[in-house]
Amino acid sequence: MSQSKQTTITQTRRVTDWSEQPIGYVYGGIGVGNIIDTEEGTTSAGLDWRAGMSRYYNRWGWGVVLQQFTAWQDTYIPNGMQMIKIANTGRILYLAPQFTGQWVLGEKLTIYGAIGI
Repeated sequence: MSQSKQTTITQTRRVTDWSEQPIGYVYGGIGVGNIIDTEEGTTSAGLDWRAGMSRYYNRWGWGVVLQQFTAWQDTYIPNGMQMIKIANTGRILYLAPQFTGQWVLGEKLTIYGAIGI
């Protein structure tokens, strides 16, 4: 009489404990901004937008931000008896790594801070 062996294969499913993993955020915003020129005493209004991401390990982390401010201002230059209008568009582009911090106070309040280079 022959004996047969029965082999049982068990597969273990890996379960990730998300409470121990770093938390990541992606954010963005758009708004209106002003640049004040103290030498000429003028202000330039423009459009400001930003997009970024942050990654946290407990309270501290790192991130990257991309921000651009675009301002439109007309400049007038005297030329003899007439004024010449020059349409001026100024842009400031900012791309930087950041060190970030996050503190959770209660269930509905989170304080966020970032310092960029």
